[in-house]
Amino acid sequence: MKVASEVKKIIVKGNRATGVVLASGEEIGARRAIVANIDPRLVFPDMVSETDKGFASRVAGIQDPGFSGIMQHMALNEAPKWKAGDHVGKSISIEPLCWLDNFRHLYDELRYGLIPSPENLAPFVSCSTVLDPTRAPAGKHTLYLWHYVPYYLKDGGPAKWDEIKTEVADMILEKLRTHTSNMGPENIIARTIYSPIDYERMNPSLVNGSILGPGSYLHQFFSHRPIPELGQYRTPIDGLYMSGQSFHPGGSITGGGRATVQVVMADLGMDFSSVAKQ
Repeated sequence: MKVASEVKKIIVKGNRATGVVLASGEEIGARRAIVANIDPRLVFPDMVSETDKGFASRVAGIQDPGFSGIMQHMALNEAPKWKAGDHVGKSISIEPLCWLDNFRHLYDELRYGLIPSPENLAPFVSCSTVLDPTRAPAGKHTLYLWHYVPYYLKDGGPAKWDEIKTEVADMILEKLRTHTSNMGPENIIARTIYSPIDYERMNPSLVNGSILGPGSYLHQFFSHRPIPELGQYRTPIDGLYMSGQSFHPGGSITGGGRATVQVVMADLGMDFSSVAKQ
């Protein structure tokens, strides 16, 4: 196993994937198969150019979701105290919602590249240490505070996020404070903020800051995810397979790579059921 070894090119001979070239220039051969667990837009055509123009065009046309997100990870002295009652804090995931009209306006703002208005905010909150205290030092807590935002900002594009991410995060935190009684500065030990462009920088496979891969539109779902030619985890190149959040069943699914394993093993003449039992 090689870690921190970026693949720059997939070697194709006679329409079969036979190895990879690393950023260091090292070539590694593949005897039977290659599985790429990244967004296909990073593979075709940059890593693999041996496909027809129609296929390459369809890959380039894969659509992102209509939103990304901004994340705040916090270390807390104590768990949030919810004004709605102590029972609320017993849940691992809480999403205080605004009125329906505000929720609709929120998605309009996302669609047009606008920062959500304070009255339309609906933050997603998770304090996992309420259920698993081992995730923080004794008596302390962690907090996951997420909100939908656009990747492409109408005013300034993605690069604008470096300038405004703290301001936007503060606005979302203020919204949380309207629902809690103890989320002032004295309760926050530390905070880290990730904007949509930060996601993409950390992991290039999060294309355009999409943490769940291409948009889950009807034409990009199930066996058409992300395009019909890739919907069965195979590619037009023999021996090259795809896996990950860009393919069915999508992001945030535990064990999502299982389906790819089944396809690869079937093509290699291996019995998945007998191996899985072991």
